[in-house]
Amino acid sequence: MLLGLAVDTFRENKKNLLLWGAGLMLTVIFAAIFWPEDLVISSVMDADSSFGLGWQWHSFWKYLQIFLLPGYVSIFSIIEGSRLLAGRTAIGRLTLLMAYPLRRWQLLAARVLYLLAVVAGMAVTAFLAGALGSAFRGQAIAGLDSGWLWLKLVLVCAGFALFAALLGAVTTRPWVGMAGGLICVLFAWTSYLLALLFPAMGSLANYSLYFYLQPLAPLPAPQVWLQALLLIGGIMAVGAGLIKVFDSLDLE
Repeated sequence: MLLGLAVDTFRENKKNLLLWGAGLMLTVIFAAIFWPEDLVISSVMDADSSFGLGWQWHSFWKYLQIFLLPGYVSIFSIIEGSRLLAGRTAIGRLTLLMAYPLRRWQLLAARVLYLLAVVAGMAVTAFLAGALGSAFRGQAIAGLDSGWLWLKLVLVCAGFALFAALLGAVTTRPWVGMAGGLICVLFAWTSYLLALLFPAMGSLANYSLYFYLQPLAPLPAPQVWLQALLLIGGIMAVGAGLIKVFDSLDLE
């Protein structure tokens, strides 16, 4: 039942998803094909800094994981999440589905499942597009980090999407959820770049979710589990708020 409802939601939004997916695929393919082989990007922060932000790389895959994919998928997730439970189209569809013998939690769970699936699908699309671009240049995949980092990307972007969905549902206006989510992404991105470029602002890194997507050095197991608990706990907290708001929506 849940899978069927999630597939229906996918069908509702298939045109937008295809456009976003095609845009991501073309961007990644062109970036992989035209990435300068002699390009080296270095942080001005040394490797001995208290935040361990010293890094140097020339791999397209590092660029994809640290900059391109988080930025693109975050914006996509927020826009998609903001329309999940708000707006005339979404409310009309949910009201129609309530005429069937379905419970509210099933409708909400199906939409959240859809959201997680499309965010994960974007990450897979980027990987396949990058592999295709690298193959076109005759290069092997180099600099690709562990699957845990890609999973963190999906969790972070899903968190942004659910937060945008919560704001949109509370205000019944998708643009409010979109604006709130974009402000969060802008803060996370700005604080990350400032910490990366200016040693005096290194403490700002702790306030950026993107900092935790950066594969700099192997982390001890307790810290990895702490990151996982914080990400999952934050998503569960937003999800709990979403459940409460969804229960109060007038879908009769």
